[in-house]
Amino acid sequence: MQKRLGEGLDPRVSCDALGIDSVTDYNWHDRFNLTEKTFPATPYTEAMAANIAVWTERHEPSARPYVINVTTGFDSTPRCNPAEVFDNLGYPWVPVLVDDGPDKFAEALVAAREYFAAHPAAPRILTLNAWNEWTEGAYLLPDTRDGLARLEKLREVFPPR
Repeated sequence: MQKRLGEGLDPRVSCDALGIDSVTDYNWHDRFNLTEKTFPATPYTEAMAANIAVWTERHEPSARPYVINVTTGFDSTPRCNPAEVFDNLGYPWVPVLVDDGPDKFAEALVAAREYFAAHPAAPRILTLNAWNEWTEGAYLLPDTRDGLARLEKLREVFPPR
């Protein structure tokens, strides 16, 4: 059997060899992906809890810094062929985050702020998924459903200094 590139390698060794000095996740969908329990829809709060647990799990002051992520939402069904059955087949046929409105997004941002307070050695960097990922249902840009609400929640939780 052929090995995949990087299979069996210690990620720390690979990061050292490539000069990578911090790591992060692109979004939350990998934490709830491809399980019967979460398909076809996962509540935003469940994905949020799973990802907050990862923040703490990956925080090791002596290790390579882990940059936390908050995801605005996730729905990759626009990338699926509507003529095919929507089944648990892997990306883009993955669970949709439901109940992911501005208030839930604000809860995740508050959790990030609390994480920073509880882990003063952690990098004070927060990645957000995403500004305009319309075909994955992840965006901060104003829309016709919620207007500017996500951007306003971001400003409320992390006000300008």
